[in-house]
Amino acid sequence: MFLINVINKKAPEEAEKYITEHREFLDQCYEKKKFVASGRIGSPAQGFIIAYNCSRIELEHLLQEDPLAVHDVVEYNITEYNPTKYAAEFEQFIK
Repeated sequence: MFLINVINKKAPEEAEKYITEHREFLDQCYEKKKFVASGRIGSPAQGFIIAYNCSRIELEHLLQEDPLAVHDVVEYNITEYNPTKYAAEFEQFIK
C-alpha cells in the first residue's frame, strides 16, 4: 500500500486546465483496482491518493500517465505504508 501526496508545482489555475483528464485517469486507476481513495487536502494546491495492489515501480509508471504529471503540473511524494492494525472493512485493501 502506498500513500501519495500530490503537490502542485504550478498555480492551481494551471491544474484546473487538466482536471477533467485527471479525473478520467483516476477513474481508470479505480477500475484497475490500483487506488482506494483520492481527494484534495485542504486547498486546491494539494491532493492525496491511497494506492494498493501494485509495486512501487508499477505505481511510479502509472503516475507518469496522469495528465497533471504529463503537463508537469504536479509532483508526487510516495510513501510505502504497511498497516499493522486496521478495521475489518479495510482488510480487502491490505491482503
